[in-house]
Amino acid sequence: MSDQTNQSTTRKLADQAAAIATLSMDRGAFDAALDAYLEADAGGFRYVLERQRLVDRCELICHWIRTKWCVITCMRLCGPASIDTQKPANIRRLAEVIGKIASDDALLQSVIEGVERQDADDFAAVVAQLEFKDICHYVCSWFCTVLSERVCRIVCSSGPVEVPTQVETVRAAAAVIAKLAAEGDTLEAAATAARAGDCLGLRKIIAGRSDQGGCHIICEWYCTWRCVLVCLTICRSFTLLPPAEVRDEVYAFAQAVGKLATQTESIATLADAVRTANGEQFAAELKRLGYERYCIQLCKWICSWVCEEFCICVCPPRSTAIFTKIGAYYYSFDVASGIGGSGLTNDHRAFYSTMRLNGGYAMVDGAPQIEYRFETVPTDAAGTALGTWTPVLPAQIAKTNIGSLTLPFPPFFKEVWVNNPAPNPHVLNITPSADGWISVPLMFPAPGVEFVPGSDLIELISTSLQGWPPQDETGVMADASANTPLASDKYYGIRMRLRNVGDLGDGSDAGTCIHVAIDNTLYSNVAHHTYWDGYVGANELAVCSVGIQELIPAGCAEITNSLTVAFTAAHPNLDPNGVTLTLTGPGGPYAFTLVPDGSSTAGNMFGTATPNGWTLAGLPDCAYFVDLSVNVLLTTGDNAPNPMHDLFAFCKHAKH
Repeated sequence: MSDQTNQSTTRKLADQAAAIATLSMDRGAFDAALDAYLEADAGGFRYVLERQRLVDRCELICHWIRTKWCVITCMRLCGPASIDTQKPANIRRLAEVIGKIASDDALLQSVIEGVERQDADDFAAVVAQLEFKDICHYVCSWFCTVLSERVCRIVCSSGPVEVPTQVETVRAAAAVIAKLAAEGDTLEAAATAARAGDCLGLRKIIAGRSDQGGCHIICEWYCTWRCVLVCLTICRSFTLLPPAEVRDEVYAFAQAVGKLATQTESIATLADAVRTANGEQFAAELKRLGYERYCIQLCKWICSWVCEEFCICVCPPRSTAIFTKIGAYYYSFDVASGIGGSGLTNDHRAFYSTMRLNGGYAMVDGAPQIEYRFETVPTDAAGTALGTWTPVLPAQIAKTNIGSLTLPFPPFFKEVWVNNPAPNPHVLNITPSADGWISVPLMFPAPGVEFVPGSDLIELISTSLQGWPPQDETGVMADASANTPLASDKYYGIRMRLRNVGDLGDGSDAGTCIHVAIDNTLYSNVAHHTYWDGYVGANELAVCSVGIQELIPAGCAEITNSLTVAFTAAHPNLDPNGVTLTLTGPGGPYAFTLVPDGSSTAGNMFGTATPNGWTLAGLPDCAYFVDLSVNVLLTTGDNAPNPMHDLFAFCKHAKH
């Protein structure tokens, strides 16, 4: 670690000590804050800190409480450290024990109760069943770290916050460790790097995994393991007994820590000793301070911040972006996008035309510049890939506004676009690379200039995914089936990849939609009552054709004593309630009842229609027109097409 990083850790420890010193000036407030923490009571915790004017120090205070409480908890649950427990825990065995607990409902609940309520009986039963007394402190420390982080997210949120349950939190973290353990000797290699404090080595190992997620979880796991090892080793010459009165001991330690707020040289000496596992240096400074009774607490407290600095190096802050939506639809739960799903939206629509792929960006000052690209893969109707992922290339991306730059001079902002090359002094245009990568501006690309991202990522021209030959409807008249084979939806997976600018790999997953239904098929040579002021349509969205059988011989003849309206409507995503016929004229509109042919299908309706609640004889002699309305269930993600219409006018003149 650099001297600058070490100094930053010293400052953070001193700032935390100062915050604890202020809180511990009032024993009642201190105990109230501790009670609120133990109950995960956000309102109570923040109320106490607001009264003490410490609410801006919430994270520091909660971090200190959870670190201290975990030390006491594990001392009570696991007992004093023995010679066996002072040996390094076998990292693979530790992973296996955690995996067994996390996968068993009863065991996991017992451990959670034991850690959160200091229930030694429940915890001891699990220790005995899985026989891990020799690594009890390691197991307990990891569980307490994961669970207490969750509490701090709750109590330090300024408003209501949704967090996973305790079970979900543990299982999510344990799943990351299980994946790591499954990758050969990666587990042991990473442990060697972590124990040596080799952040670059550990970073490289984590980055080289097949699943690159969970860097912080992995680093924290190794750090927790190292802190237990280092602190039990450093403090082996001191008596480590659980306190008789927990609250008094916690308060006494808070006052002791508070005195270190101005002793930055002592903090730096202790931190360096923990960082290098130098027991002699730590013991000497501990004795000078007269803090021998607090050895394990002090070591764990300092080690938690050494871990913070280490994990920042292992998992450096990075800007990020994520793909979560197609237009207004979250593909994870607004679209049946999973394996076995239909690929349609929850309102039964397929996608078409230009699709707005969006999600969000999280920019971090000082982080490396990032870039992203989209990739697609054809799938079958159930979502099984039928090929390999291929990049979305520049020509497949419509112009997309991804944010703005704020400027320190007029006009004070500039729009940031992808693929918008039209000359404009108020637009910064980003041209994707030849293989589709889009570079995102840095958070602060120049002095006084800030990039403020939107949520849009690209406008995908879905017609570019494949050829969409028009469906030829030559010869089809109203009351006849559309030509076969009928058109059908196509299916594609869509994913986003993310990497730092300068990296040459494929990047990491930033959102994968397994499959969606897409339909850009158009229909040509659709006959629209060619026997009466009609035409043959080209490149229409669906088959929508109406006719009147009595007028086929002579389109301009009059309707006298019978009216047989015929229709044909066809599209793979035909709205089952969106095919309607209406008669407009004096006293109207008048409804029809559709009488589909027996061979009609959901995507290919044809037949005739009969008056619904009226008769031809009851209509006055006049001009009328029949309106066939056909609605198809398509969407860009933001907009749906308007219903199609086909109109046929006639004159009714009854013979007397």
